[in-house]
This record gives sequence, structure tokens and C-alpha cells, in this order.
Amino acid sequence: LLRRRRSAVDRGPRLRPPRGKANERTNERQLQAAKQQHAATTTTTTTTTTTMRTVAALAAVAVAAAAVARADVYMQNPRGSNDRNCEGNANRQNAQRLFDSENNAAGGYGCAPSMGFYEGSWLTVEWTTQHGCGNDNTHCQVILQYMCGDKDAKDEERVRDGTTTTTISTTEPHRKAAGGLAYMYGMHENQMVWNACAARKRNMGLFIADRTLNGNTAAFTRQNNNGQRHGFECAEERDYYP
Repeated sequence: LLRRRRSAVDRGPRLRPPRGKANERTNERQLQAAKQQHAATTTTTTTTTTTMRTVAALAAVAVAAAAVARADVYMQNPRGSNDRNCEGNANRQNAQRLFDSENNAAGGYGCAPSMGFYEGSWLTVEWTTQHGCGNDNTHCQVILQYMCGDKDAKDEERVRDGTTTTTISTTEPHRKAAGGLAYMYGMHENQMVWNACAARKRNMGLFIADRTLNGNTAAFTRQNNNGQRHGFECAEERDYYP
């Protein structure tokens, strides 16, 4: 409709053929009125277009904000550690031990006898979603990510619990505990993952809201703006999926 109205004005005023001075004055008044109408229409069109663009931009921001909402999830089966080891306290001692769970310190299971499963059997996975899911007011996706490790894998690749609550060292990551039989530090991702993350430039197109990131590598995200290390996990791979 705006294009039609603008095109009609742009064609100019329709003037009758001049018939003496009276008609010339009439044509001048018609021309002046047409110019005023054209100016008013142009102003209306510009204002409407600007408003529509503003609304579209706000809608895009709202969709982007909704797209990155995260909910706290607590693993029940198989048992989720929430970064616990064997400390036996009401709260975990180190939220940076293996990964960033983004859950409160009271959650998680401490060390317990190993869980065993028969090859080819069905595994029931159970979890608790803290903020609700799948009702009329929320939309969510639950994504299961897991990794496997060979018990005979090399030190650099072996997934393990460790015997301490201290975050794995970057200088002695495979240090053995007293007696030399068990690893001191727990490890999920290996050090190559962290080294690549800390050296790679972050994706500048990812949503960071109003946060100021204190670095430009993949270790810095909206939810980890200080680049804090959690085990050897890469923050950008954790906070943005896929």
C-alpha cells in the first residue's frame, strides 16, 4: 500500500490545461497542494518504515535471547557427580574440578561403587530439570552428550575420577597419587582440547547479551566471561550447541 501511494504522488499533480490567468492561479494552487501532500506522504512512509524496522530488530533480539536460555539439569541415573569426588560434604568443594555444571553446590552424587551394565542391554536415563520442561509455558530440548574411554588408554586420553578435588594441573596432568596406582586428578576432556580452545579465536557471531568478555579466545563466553578453566573443558563448545 505504501508503494502504491508513493507512486501515485511521484507521478506529479494532474493539472487542467491553462485557460487564462484565473486558471493559471488555480493550477499554481493545485501544484502547491500536491507538493504538500507529497511531503506529508514521504514523512509518513519514512516513519512507518523506521517503526517497522525497530519492531523487527526488537523481535530478533527477543528470539535470540530465548534461544540461549539454559536450565539446570541433575543427572540421577547414571549418577551425576556435579563435580564431586569423595569429599562427603553437603556441598561439593570445587565447581571447576571437571566441568562447569552450572548447578548449585548441593547437587550431585559422591563416589560410590562402580555401576555396571551388560552389553546390548537397555539403559534407563533419568534426570531432574530444575526449571520445568514441556508444559504450556516452556519449550525445551534435552540433549544427551557422552564420551567413552578405554580402560587401557594412554595417560593423555584416559577418562578418570582422580583422588583429589583439585582441578587438573596443566603442568602435571597425569601425576599419580601416593602409591603410584591411581591418578591424582580427574579428567574428562584431555589437555589437547583445552590447548586448542585457549588458542582459538572465539566465534564473534555468538550471542553474549550485555556481557563484557575479558578475552577473545573460545574459553570466553557469555556465561564464562572471565575465561575460568573447568577441567579441560572448552567453554564455547559447552555453552553453545550445536
